[in-house]
Amino acid sequence: MIKEIIEYYEEDYPYSSCLILGSTNEDKIMHVVCALERDNICMITAYYSAPSECLDDFKTRRS
Repeated sequence: MIKEIIEYYEEDYPYSSCLILGSTNEDKIMHVVCALERDNICMITAYYSAPSECLDDFKTRRS
């Protein structure tokens, strides 16, 4: 399930992309990077973020 878009990468080439915060059917949090090509959505990558990489909201990266 998509929760929200948390980052936009408008300068990505060849298409703008975004980072989406989502979850699986088992409520495991994941991130998905997608690009928009006219009427198509291209999934670039999907991954589970380690808790050490993000704050508890999984929207903010740790410094």
